[in-house]
Amino acid sequence: ENLIQSSPHLDKIKEIILALNNLPSSDADVELEYQCARGLMALDDGKIKPNYPVGEDGLPTSTALGNQGDIESFYQSFNLLTEVTMLTGVSQWKAENQPVIRHLSAFAEKIPSSQTYCLFIAPSLHEDTIGQFYFQNQRPGQKQQKISPITITQYVGILEVLSQLKEKNPSYNFSHESLKKLLDSIVDSVSNFEDEEDWKNNIQSILDNWKKELLSNS
Repeated sequence: ENLIQSSPHLDKIKEIILALNNLPSSDADVELEYQCARGLMALDDGKIKPNYPVGEDGLPTSTALGNQGDIESFYQSFNLLTEVTMLTGVSQWKAENQPVIRHLSAFAEKIPSSQTYCLFIAPSLHEDTIGQFYFQNQRPGQKQQKISPITITQYVGILEVLSQLKEKNPSYNFSHESLKKLLDSIVDSVSNFEDEEDWKNNIQSILDNWKKELLSNS
């Protein structure tokens, strides 16, 4: 995994993309957490700390325990908590709503001086989950929690951009500032919409514009 982070090779990135596009029917939640962590390692220049327990072979034996977030990332200009789930429908909201908010608050307290974000990844996004995150993003001052919900497919799209950039230039290094710009765009766009579903539906447009800008500037 250190090799992925220090010099993400194109074949490793494609391997992660393939795994995310073909999650197994059993233990899919463990595989999703593992591959999302590997994707973050490939993407940027921070310290990536998955919280899942591992066996002697270094592979996860289960998902992260319930008293902490799934994947913690520490960057020079911000920190990111990534929460992933295979749940969809109303069960997603019931199981993830409060834990994500609680985990993000605890994570933010680790380094209070740094900006803190959350990336939430799921197969699909339930309307109640989106409604809660929409509300958290709009809270005033220090009560605000910056949460960007995306689908697994959209996360794969982010990794595919890195793959394209590495194909053009094998020595290309993705900057964590680029990721921060994407997260800020998703969070800040909340103020443009009076309806949470409209906000959610616009996230794909934000991703498309972000990808286009990255590719055109490379």
